Amino acid sequence: VALSTTEQNELQAHITDVVSRVNSKFSNLAYQPIVYLHQDITFSQYLALLSAADACLITPLRDGMNLTSHEYVVCQQQKHAPLILSEFTGTYGSFGACLRINPWDYREVGDAIHEALSMSDEEKNTRWKELYKNVATNTAQYWAESFISELEKVHTDMQRRFSIHIPLLNPTVFHANFKNSKTRLILLDYDGTLASYEKAPASFSSPHRLVQLLTKLTSDPRNLVYVMSGRTKDSLDERLGKVPNLGLSAENGCYLKAPNGKWENLFEDVDLGWKQSVTEVCILAPVIAAY
Repeated sequence: VALSTTEQNELQAHITDVVSRVNSKFSNLAYQPIVYLHQDITFSQYLALLSAADACLITPLRDGMNLTSHEYVVCQQQKHAPLILSEFTGTYGSFGACLRINPWDYREVGDAIHEALSMSDEEKNTRWKELYKNVATNTAQYWAESFISELEKVHTDMQRRFSIHIPLLNPTVFHANFKNSKTRLILLDYDGTLASYEKAPASFSSPHRLVQLLTKLTSDPRNLVYVMSGRTKDSLDERLGKVPNLGLSAENGCYLKAPNGKWENLFEDVDLGWKQSVTEVCILAPVIAAY
């Protein structure tokens, strides 16, 4: 016969052994220290136990949102018994009035149990009122409404951020200022402005009309014209390199070419030694994924 030997079964056997040792040492005919229920109970029985308890000890090592702590507080409207909560519990940050423990620290757990059972009625009432206020205020409806409210706020902020735009120039004022100016710096974006985005940039060359317009702009000695792009140096040279007196900025500003000049690396001192390691990872990634 092959029985499952999962971690849960081993833990269950260990707990049963500890309960048996404690009860055999401290129990008598009229008293049993630990009543260990390894079984399902009805919800009404569960609430009754929470209501009759002199203290509640909740000690998870990993937890999401522990509702037992909430239910215990609500059930304690008559006795106001203390709540002992593990620092790894999901409600740990909300229940400041509980007795907080690290479940790995057995001495601290024992001291907390002693403190809870010997606590004065005045302190019990003060702690319970604070806990109950948190439970009654932070309902499921409040959580849902606040969550949706935060989503709407984020959505509104994003819309506001993307709606900010540079206002259009007044053609009349701009033309007059442009005509009377002695020196003009003109910065133009390439992809998406002078030319449409292309899925395959290598197969695209600048339209003849665009080259003509840029040539006309750069022919005026008062104009200093630069075209900026995220493309490589070679790609920009191929498309716009024949335009006289045109300045170019490639790879989002990493390389700059003055009008009728040569390409200049603006980040020569930057350490790019990490590229080799990243390249190796990129090459090996498909191989690792295959296995």
